[in-house]
Amino acid sequence: MIINITALTAQNSGEEMTVTLELSNGLHSEKQSHTILTDKYIELNLKKGEIDKETYEQIVSFANICTAYKKALSLLSYGSCSKKNLYLKLKSRGFEGDVIDDVVEMLDKANLLRENETCIREAERALKKLWGKKRIISHLYSKGFDNEAISDALESLSEVDFEENCKILLKKDYQRRLADAREDKAAAEKLVAALVRMGYSISEIRSALNSIL
Repeated sequence: MIINITALTAQNSGEEMTVTLELSNGLHSEKQSHTILTDKYIELNLKKGEIDKETYEQIVSFANICTAYKKALSLLSYGSCSKKNLYLKLKSRGFEGDVIDDVVEMLDKANLLRENETCIREAERALKKLWGKKRIISHLYSKGFDNEAISDALESLSEVDFEENCKILLKKDYQRRLADAREDKAAAEKLVAALVRMGYSISEIRSALNSIL
């Protein structure tokens, strides 16, 4: 198999390079076009003319990375996410794991993921919903953030008075249950269980209830 590069064309303001190839076995020939990121083009030092099979396979591999990279940027344009969630989103779109790993590493090095900052913003959104700390932590793990990012997010919430938030939540969304809890022990237990599901500790709940009931 003889493989020749017949054209090299810059794309997307020079950020990408389309490599046009002609593959021939002496009887039949086939033309292919693969778009790769410009830094990969520079890495391969491509020029017009014949190339070996290894270089051809690298071009194809880098084209897959380029496609995944552009899809990742598109996904991030809708909202930031953790490395794990981005990995899963790309995986669900048919990209191979090794390609995704390369793309995530590239985005991370380019400071386009900013996982710790994203995690802090996600924690702040959860806080606005009046979730307790345990539910916030569980939510952050479910979003795929790592321990370091979650630790930073919790540090950003270190001054939050969760007991006060519990009181606000009770007054905002649980007025009827509060009234029932004043009269009925079973209703009080159900109210406590509901607040536990919202992520509050028993001590926070008891203190909040004692100040209201």
